[in-house]
Amino acid sequence: MTTLSCLKAVKRDMNGKRAAVVNPPAEIITEFIGDRSGSVYSMGDSQKLGFQKFCSDRKKDAETTGAKVSLSFTTFDNIAETWYENVNVKDLPDTFLSNDLEKWWSARGTTRLVDTMCERLVIFKGRLQAAHERLKSSGAANTKVTGIAAISTDGMDNASYLHSPAKVHKLVSDLRSMGATMLFLAANQDAFVTAAAFGFAPGNALTMGATPQQTQAAYRSASAAVTRGASGLNTGFTQMERQASAPIPHHSAPPASSAAMFPVPVGGYQRAMAPPSNMRMQTIHSFGSGGGGSRGHSGVASHTPPPPPARLATLAAAAAALRAGIPLPPRLVRTTAGIHPIN
Repeated sequence: MTTLSCLKAVKRDMNGKRAAVVNPPAEIITEFIGDRSGSVYSMGDSQKLGFQKFCSDRKKDAETTGAKVSLSFTTFDNIAETWYENVNVKDLPDTFLSNDLEKWWSARGTTRLVDTMCERLVIFKGRLQAAHERLKSSGAANTKVTGIAAISTDGMDNASYLHSPAKVHKLVSDLRSMGATMLFLAANQDAFVTAAAFGFAPGNALTMGATPQQTQAAYRSASAAVTRGASGLNTGFTQMERQASAPIPHHSAPPASSAAMFPVPVGGYQRAMAPPSNMRMQTIHSFGSGGGGSRGHSGVASHTPPPPPARLATLAAAAAALRAGIPLPPRLVRTTAGIHPIN
């Protein structure tokens, strides 16, 4: 009889527990970056529920693999806020306080995707390198480190100007060459196209609908992919996961009055809307490891950035051009789902 080589990693025993993972890692380092910009309002509470399950599953991964599993968690709109920094998942509460979930995920602001990814992936890369070196120098029998990062967004960037998509592409490529799994979930766009511009593998890109049901399905799929990665299995999204998360055209089509979407180019970065030069952007870091929702102290670092680069076009001009039937300039495109709003 033919058997699957991965059968022991997925089959459960009579008590409903997963079989021991073959060659488990000593450490599993996870990074979760989530979009909370104003347009995620259509997703309802699905991101809160999805993140709760994501963290519960990481606790199960720690039990199944015997590895130390750590989590860093950041949400962003035009401000990036890191709520957990390299926290052992065993120290996370079993259920997050509703006030905390609201504070982390309530919809607001614009979309600072590129800058947030650059800042967080630099830290994630350094953390992986440090773990490898620490385990090697300790003489431990098991020096295997698994790194998994998941990024979720519902629109194109319209608030970053410190970093470029090309830098994100380089970081993602470097992390993949180090063996890290990089997951990219995106709504209101073709996730394959955006993920390719950022350097993600096609199999690890997931297009999701912007409804509560589809978003929650996408978060379940991402969590399942992380568990597969922790067990040494293929992290690519399955066809069933893609179908469960896929947008429904009559749900995901934007209103006819929406302005055009600006896709992310690898070679350069221009926006139709950039924050004014006197806007103070904040990166807020919270550190802590205690359970019960406690996260220790917070520190806020703010700076006044230089003026942003020249704008490609104003939203009003772009919308007027579309209404008049004038061809759009390069990188201003109409998608198959219609004309998408900028968050």
